[in-house]
Formats: sequence, structure tokens, C-alpha cells
Amino acid sequence: MLQSKAAPRRRSAVKASISDEQNFLVATPRYKRPGRDVQARVTTVARQAGGFPRRLIMLFTAHLFDSNPLTALRRSAPSATTTPGLLQARTAVSAPFTHGLPKPQLGREVMLACWEDDDAIDRFLASDALGRQMAAGWHARLELVRAVGIFPGLPDLDLQELAGDKERSVTGPSVAFTLGTAYAKTFPQFFKVNKGLERQFLDTPDTIWGTAMANLRTRFVATLTFWESLEHASDYMKSGAHGAAMRDHYDPGKDPTGHTFVTGGGFLGFRPLSISGSVGGTNAISESLLAAYEGR
Repeated sequence: MLQSKAAPRRRSAVKASISDEQNFLVATPRYKRPGRDVQARVTTVARQAGGFPRRLIMLFTAHLFDSNPLTALRRSAPSATTTPGLLQARTAVSAPFTHGLPKPQLGREVMLACWEDDDAIDRFLASDALGRQMAAGWHARLELVRAVGIFPGLPDLDLQELAGDKERSVTGPSVAFTLGTAYAKTFPQFFKVNKGLERQFLDTPDTIWGTAMANLRTRFVATLTFWESLEHASDYMKSGAHGAAMRDHYDPGKDPTGHTFVTGGGFLGFRPLSISGSVGGTNAISESLLAAYEGR
């Protein structure tokens, strides 16, 4: 059952959602970032009984919060080396989908992040200066159920193993990230192709909410979308402007983490575990976003 509470949320809710996997083994593989090694405190889970396959448990989050245009444009994402339990994060400025010219919300920030566990998210929202600012906005805690590519900055983390076959058991609303680093030289063409995808999203009846986002300093680009089901998200990807873009610009043999315009990312699908808080104004979103779709 999806939960909606004021942030910071109690840790018990997500723990209940993985209560059948409380016996776990902890491993600490290393992954590399440019110029340094980083210790990724990745939790490797082996069910002690019942014949369940070995798989990873981590949590992802999406955050929206308001600041001011200058702060938003200068924002650097929290560092995994100084934020306990954070594996990787990316920040950007929100740019709601439109049928016409883009209209970025310069004072609305977005963060997409990957965490070791639920406790790490709670600590960040309660104790970190940026986390407390985010706690006053909106955030969702998410379980990965489908993955193509990587989460930026975690090239050695096998997201396909983490997702496993969970998508087979998912019912109800789903959440998707598309994310990566844009090539500067192809940005004009990327913008043109992406406008077709935005129009398709806005005209698709099975969507719930969505936004694009971009960080011009880092060239990070992404979308955050909510769907009535995983199947509807998959249908969107295979049809219309998105289907044409996949055929014309995506070749996993050349780059399994990107396409003609973007690299170092992918498509990630999630089951929403909880939603907290709200942000108002243009493209508002609240903790009751998915209430009408529960139980379908």
C-alpha cells in the first residue's frame, strides 16, 4: 500500500515493504569515479530460506523543492563521500512539459538519488542542511523494478540484478526516470526530438504527472514521470514520437547507457513506496498524487 505522510517519514513504513528480507549479508564493492575511488556501501541481500535468488536492496528517491533561481543554477548535488548512506545523486532545475517553447521553473529544484537504505534518507532529511530544505518540499521513495542502462555515477552497479523480476508483480501506478549526460554538440537536435516526446506525454491519457529537468553546468538531463501502470509507460516508449526516437537514435551495441544525444544513464522504472509533502504553483505535486489510483 502506498503511503503518504509529512516528511521526514518514519522509517518503519519502507522496512515493512521489505519485511520478508530482513536477513541479509553486507558486502562493500568498490566503484570508480573520475580521479578517485569511492566506497559504495551497497547492501547485498541473500534470503536465508525459501529459495529466493540473491539480489540487491537499495532505495531511490525523487525530490522537488523551491529555492531561488540563482541558488538553483549554482546547486551542486550532495556528495556520496560526505553524506552517509548516499550512493549517488543528481540535481537539476525543473522544466515542466509543454506543447510549445520550454518554460523552466528556475526556482524549483529536483534531485534524483540512490541510497543505501531507508535510514540514510531519514538522516539526510533530518540532519543535512540541504536535506532539511528538501524535507519542506515533496519527495517519493521508490523501489527499482525495471532497468535499462545505469544510474549516472554508478557504472559498476548492476541495476538489472537489483530490479530482478520485480516488475512481474507490480500493479498500480509506477514511476520512471530517464536520465544521463547530454552531448553539447547535439543539444539543438536533442531539444527538437525531445519536444516531440513531451507532446506525446501530454497527449497520452494514461499519464499522471511529469516534468523534465536539466543542469546546464553538468549537462545532466532527465525526466521524472508518473504512470497509471508500468504497462502504460512501456506502451508510450514503444509508440509515437518516442518509439521513432528509439529506432532512430538508440543503439545498445554502440552505447548501452545512452543514445545519439545522451550517455551515462538509462531508463529506470519504479514501484512507489511512499510520497511525502507537496510543492505548489506551476506543475504542482502533492502527497495525494496517486490516491485516486490505489487499488486499481
